[in-house]
Amino acid sequence: MEAFGIKVIQTEKLNFHNQSYYEQGELSVSVSGRLVHQTNCALLESFELAEYYKNAIHARHLKNGDKFFEAEIEKITSPATTFSKQVSDDSKVIREKLEKWKYPNPNTVKITENGWVIRLQIEDDEKTYYLCKIGEPQIKLSNSRDAAKVYKKQNFVQKALEKLNKNPKFRAIAVEVKN
Repeated sequence: MEAFGIKVIQTEKLNFHNQSYYEQGELSVSVSGRLVHQTNCALLESFELAEYYKNAIHARHLKNGDKFFEAEIEKITSPATTFSKQVSDDSKVIREKLEKWKYPNPNTVKITENGWVIRLQIEDDEKTYYLCKIGEPQIKLSNSRDAAKVYKKQNFVQKALEKLNKNPKFRAIAVEVKN
């Protein structure tokens, strides 16, 4: 029997667990809409249903700020007897989700960029930098404000500013962005 799954090609919203799956090209979308290893992906009975689900997931990622999310449909085959039951169950759940979500389309999603970007000045460097990503081992910066991550939650911005300003060479400021 054959089924269709949704494989993630590009995304910027990854956690620790699915980062390695993404790097190995094994990141997919589950029935719940989460990003998972391809062995746990949603198995759908038709290409059309998979296309609708892929578009709905794409729209949800755009709405949540993942501007670069991209996915493709892949064909999956298996001779296992439980495979057909899983395909049927997953397809039923996805149809219900699409009806509940009223099937959003990526073209109809309005991306609000309201939020904050964090601007950094580094001692002994005249350039202005913008925060793209803040993590434990490293901080990713960019010279372009357009490439900066727009943070929606004020409490996260405050925590990021506190962490950045602990470094004596950094001067970090939150700049509000309005669409």
